Amino acid sequence: MKKILSAFLILLIVSFSLSYSYADEDEIYPVDKIIGQENDCVILATIIGIENNSIQLSNEYEVYPKNSNLPSTITVDNFKYSYCTEHSTNYNNPKFGDNIIINLTKADGKFMVGTGAYKVDTVSFSKLKVLIPHGMQGEECGTQLLALAHYIRTDGKQTQYKYDGKEVISINDNKLLNDYEADYIAYNDIVENNSESDQVKEDSFTNSKYFEFTVITLLIICLAMGGFLINFITKKIIK
Repeated sequence: MKKILSAFLILLIVSFSLSYSYADEDEIYPVDKIIGQENDCVILATIIGIENNSIQLSNEYEVYPKNSNLPSTITVDNFKYSYCTEHSTNYNNPKFGDNIIINLTKADGKFMVGTGAYKVDTVSFSKLKVLIPHGMQGEECGTQLLALAHYIRTDGKQTQYKYDGKEVISINDNKLLNDYEADYIAYNDIVENNSESDQVKEDSFTNSKYFEFTVITLLIICLAMGGFLINFITKKIIK
């Protein structure tokens, strides 16, 4: 019994350490998927039409790649913005007239939203601000959007960022972007959190950096209990 408990404690400590290492070093944030330039294109656009199953975009500026010869009007399937659902439940629905930053992929002649889209206050890349709901103010998911704003305002040139808690650093030009928050972010639309939404609960839990740790811990507990039962039953049989 003592051996089983000792093994359980050792495995628990190891899994705890691994889960935190994974979260701190390997976590990929949604904004990184836009900034990383792994998609077909990143553009500034204005929503000029919304139908039942599609949204029409006016292509205003191509951040990446340059001179990609995209059409002036692009139609995509309905999508939602990529804001953290834990703090912006009702903010993710696009509306007519929204200015946005969006990345697009193309397959079989059809454009699709790639890994994200966010609202901005203008399609002029050099002076825009990323719009975020008040619910994200002071949250890590909100400050990470400083990187997205900096990426756009440098015309797609700065692509490497470091996240340290609520601090965001542009690596190449060694800037602490939190010092420029008033220039890069505008808080827009006070939104009430909908903590009762099943989808919000699922998304916030799945995206949590503690998800892996929780799963591993539960597996270890099950294995430990199984080992204890087998040991107990074996002793009874021998007796």
